Amino acid sequence: MATIWKRKDRDMWAVDFRDATGKRIRLTASTRLEAETLLAEKIKETKDDHSTAPALREITLTEYTTRWLDRVKEDLEEKTWRGYQQTLDRHVLPALGSVKVRDLTVSHVARFLAAKRKARYGPGEGKPYSRTALRLMKAALSSILTDAVELDGLLKSNPCLAVSSRKKRNRAGSSRPEVNAMTAKQRDAFLSHARVRVEQGVLPHFLQVMWELRVKTGLRPEEAYGLHFGDIDLGSRTIRVERAVSLGKIKSTKTHERRLVDVSDGLAELLVDYADLVQTEAIAANLAEPYWLFRGRDGGLATEKDERWHRDLFKQVLHAALLPAFVPYDLRHSFASLLLSSNVPLLYVSKQLGHSKPTTTLDHYAKWLPNGEQRFVNVLDAQLEKVGTKTWHQVDRIEGKDSEVVEKFGGPCRGRTYGPLIKSQLLYQLS
Repeated sequence: MATIWKRKDRDMWAVDFRDATGKRIRLTASTRLEAETLLAEKIKETKDDHSTAPALREITLTEYTTRWLDRVKEDLEEKTWRGYQQTLDRHVLPALGSVKVRDLTVSHVARFLAAKRKARYGPGEGKPYSRTALRLMKAALSSILTDAVELDGLLKSNPCLAVSSRKKRNRAGSSRPEVNAMTAKQRDAFLSHARVRVEQGVLPHFLQVMWELRVKTGLRPEEAYGLHFGDIDLGSRTIRVERAVSLGKIKSTKTHERRLVDVSDGLAELLVDYADLVQTEAIAANLAEPYWLFRGRDGGLATEKDERWHRDLFKQVLHAALLPAFVPYDLRHSFASLLLSSNVPLLYVSKQLGHSKPTTTLDHYAKWLPNGEQRFVNVLDAQLEKVGTKTWHQVDRIEGKDSEVVEKFGGPCRGRTYGPLIKSQLLYQLS
C-alpha cells in the first residue's frame, strides 16, 4: 500500500511504499509534487522488477492473499489485520480464490458482490448481509488488489474501484457505513435491565457501569478499556482519554490525540461509589498502580476473551429488555444521536467523540440533526426592521455617529473624501 503524506513535525512530505521484495521503505520530499513524482518512479521500478517473475504472474488470489497478509501484518493494528483475514477467508477467497490475480476483472468483483447481496446467513431462513458487511468485503479485496497494481504490477488498475464508482453514481451515499443507534427509551430500557441483572447476580457490576459510561460519554470500547482510576476528575466533571486497550495490548487512541470528555451529573454520582470500589479492590488484591477502571477477569488488561464475554452478556441484556440486535459499539452511536437530536451543537458532539474533523461527525450522524420548520432566514428581516426605511446617514446619526466620523471615513461611496457640494449637503443634513 503506497502512499504519501505531509509530516507534522517538519515541512516535508513522506513517501511510503514497499519494494519488489516487500520491504517497507520511506523517503522524503520537500513538496507534494516531488513526493508524487518520486512515488510514481518507485512504483514503476517495482513493476519493472516483477515483470520478469513468471511465477508471480501465475499466482492465484488465494496464494497472493497469503503473501499480502504476511506483508502488511506489521503495519496494521492486530484487530484490523484479523478482520481482513476473517473477511477474506470466509467470503472473498471461497468465491474468487482460484482466479489468477492478473485475470481479475470488474465483472468478477461485481458478480461476487451481487451474489453476496442475494445471499443469506444465520439459522432458519437467515438474514441478508448488511451494506456495512458488503463494504468490508469489498474493502478487503480492494486493499489486496491495490498492492497488486502498485507494487507487483499484476494489474493495470484495481477492478474494485470501478465497481465502487458505479455504485456511488447509482445510489448516492451507499458507501457510508451504517449507524445503528438506540432511542432514549431503548437506552433507558437497556440500562434499567442491566441494573436489574446486577442485583440478580447474573451481571458483573463493572460491566453495567462501563456500559452506562460509554453511552453517556461516547467513548469507543477500546478507550473505555484503557481508562485508569486517575483519569477521572469528578471535581471538574471530566474524564481524560489518552490511551486505548485492544486485545490485551495498550495503544494510542484512534486519532492519536488526548482529549477531555464531559461527565453528566448522573454519571458522576455513579462513578463516585464505583471509583472508591475500584481503589479498595485494587489495594486488597495488591495490584500495582495505575489501577485499571475496567479490568479483565485476571485483574489485568481486558483481553480478547474478556471482550467476547462482554459481548455475550450485552446480548443477554438486550434479549431481556426485548430490544433489537444492537452491538456494544452502538452505545457510542446512541450518545451522538441523542445529543444531536436534542439540538446540541455539532462541534461540541464532534469534540466529545474525538473526531479529527466535524465533517466526520456529520457524515455519520447527519440524519439525527433536527429538521424543523423554523424559518431561520427571518432573522434577516428582523435586522432590517430595526433600521426601517432610514437612509444610511440617518442610521449613523441614530447610533451616535456625528459628522466628524462621516468626514473621516466617508459614506457609502467608500471614498475617503467627498466633493465640496456633496460634503456641504451632508453637513447641512446632519446639523
